[in-house]
Amino acid sequence: MTSKFINICGYGWSGSSAVVDLLREFENYGSPSIEFGLIREPHGLVDLEAFLVDNWHFVRHDVAIKDFLNYCSIVGRPPSNIGRWGGGLSKELEVDFLGASKMFVDELTLFKYQGGSAVFEYGLSSYSRFVAKIFRRLYLIKNSREMRIARPSKDEFLVACQQYITALFSQYTARHGYKSIVLDQAIPSTSLEKASKYFDEIKTIIVDRDPRDIYVDMIDHNSLLGPSLKSQENADNYILWHKELRRMSTENRAYCENGSNVLRIKFEDLVFNYSTSLERIKSFLGGNINHSKIGAHFKAELSKRNIGKWKSFEDKNVMNRILAALPNDCYLESQ
Repeated sequence: MTSKFINICGYGWSGSSAVVDLLREFENYGSPSIEFGLIREPHGLVDLEAFLVDNWHFVRHDVAIKDFLNYCSIVGRPPSNIGRWGGGLSKELEVDFLGASKMFVDELTLFKYQGGSAVFEYGLSSYSRFVAKIFRRLYLIKNSREMRIARPSKDEFLVACQQYITALFSQYTARHGYKSIVLDQAIPSTSLEKASKYFDEIKTIIVDRDPRDIYVDMIDHNSLLGPSLKSQENADNYILWHKELRRMSTENRAYCENGSNVLRIKFEDLVFNYSTSLERIKSFLGGNINHSKIGAHFKAELSKRNIGKWKSFEDKNVMNRILAALPNDCYLESQ
């Protein structure tokens, strides 16, 4: 069973989860309860493509595959409060996440062989490297390991990705009968043009929010730049951070401005101009949308508490500096 995907992304504390909650109220729309970071996170699909397609080297691509499979084992295994970190995707998607990932990599692999390279010793301590060297001299361990040759074309890589992602969600969509899958932060706004090609069909809603409120939330939750901002009480780095996260390549800007696959929405508009924002979202997604669970997940009154928090922030000078530097991004009540 195939489904279309909807990527909801923001810039950190910008309110993307509110749109995820809203779309969960639509009939036949489902959303995993955890973020799907397979594409954007270090050692994910974007990194894998970089070394298998764009920057191929006969050792580095094998290392990239090993890093990717190790990453998949981590995000696939069960979460734990006291043990090793786990992403819980196998249980969430009702799939053998690592097994499906190995099948995906095998599809890209031309052949396997026994080989070796000094790069495999880079992470060893001096003691471990000494012991390994002695063991190899005594022929107690092999001076090689399984390696792969994988050099797909861009088209081959993209087709394999589309099949892989479809397989990851096939059981999840079939069991629940979902026709649309809403993913929170699956693709960042800076990689939309590139990573959207990993899906058969995907649309993206970019959510933004008053940078002054984001600043306050970072400090309150000790998140992202929060610890630094709290100790320095300085807006300069935050303003630079805000601008860099929203800076796009020429290709990505063209993809976003096309309008057919990307919608931009302000978090504040979703709350204060709910009806208009809802119609914009429905029109963008297309199809006959049945908003069957109105108010079940998105609570406008609760979200309203996250608007205008900057007004209670003690350092008014910081808020004024953010407004002066980012006037078009700040939400004014007259809007």
